[in-house]
Amino acid sequence: MARALLFSNIGFQGAVREIRASDPDLVLNGRDFEFSSALVASGTLTLYAEAGYQGASIQLDAAGGPESDGAYEDHADWSGQTPFHVRSVQA
Repeated sequence: MARALLFSNIGFQGAVREIRASDPDLVLNGRDFEFSSALVASGTLTLYAEAGYQGASIQLDAAGGPESDGAYEDHADWSGQTPFHVRSVQA
């Protein structure tokens, strides 16, 4: 099972969301959010820009990031844009 903390600002700052399970529609539950940095403690997460696991996606892994330690300090660490609006997640 994956476990990650996603932060609204770069550098692991701002509001934080903990992800532990898949959710095909965060919008439906009012839980969609934007993130700019992440700490992945275990497993692999795929974050999608659209509900239903659709649209642009970012894959984050506990062994990923520039230091291979699951720390993604900003968008350059996952080769994407910041902030990334998450509407569904597979954990």
